[in-house]
Amino acid sequence: MLEYLNHLKEIHTDDESRIALSKIETVLTEKKYEI
Repeated sequence: MLEYLNHLKEIHTDDESRIALSKIETVLTEKKYEI
């Protein structure tokens, strides 16, 4: 899933998309590591 998000970041370079993708990545990472 994180690899796919990185792929999307390469495609969508506008700030709004990057911010949204970063937020999704943060939530997934928090759940993965139970932070």
